[in-house]
Amino acid sequence: NEEIILSLLSSEFEEVFSKDLQQNFYQCVFMEEKEGKRKIHSTISKKSRGKMVKELISHQIQSIDDVRKLTFDGFSLQKDESTDKRLVFVKRV
Repeated sequence: NEEIILSLLSSEFEEVFSKDLQQNFYQCVFMEEKEGKRKIHSTISKKSRGKMVKELISHQIQSIDDVRKLTFDGFSLQKDESTDKRLVFVKRV
């Protein structure tokens, strides 16, 4: 059975897990877009991971498809940046 794991870990912490387990991760990435340029900021990413957990709980999200539909705190999924297992959420400032 394939176990689905929504990873809200920063990239350096994902490496502690085995490659077999990492294959089941759905990684969430948070970026800000300013003046047409997208960047990852560690502080913003950390806050966004916490806010996403709150949204997952309050909306009782049970599937990856529902995660893809989430919008919160100005963030929404960017299909052009995302892949099957890498979900990129962007906030325009």
